[in-house]
Amino acid sequence: MKLEQIQAEWGKFIEYPTAEKTYVTTASALLFAQHIAEITAKEPMAAIERLERALQRTRSCAGVGK
Repeated sequence: MKLEQIQAEWGKFIEYPTAEKTYVTTASALLFAQHIAEITAKEPMAAIERLERALQRTRSCAGVGK
């Protein structure tokens, strides 16, 4: 995950306890870390699924497995 993506998620996710927007609570930081971990865990699975579909199409076009 790129820094820009993390920053965008931060902006959508974090609620600051004061208007100053300098500090967040430990709980918020931990929840955000969990949120990012969940997002990044899904990325490899999505890539694998895309590769599997491409492989199936390639096999189908080549007549493999018929």
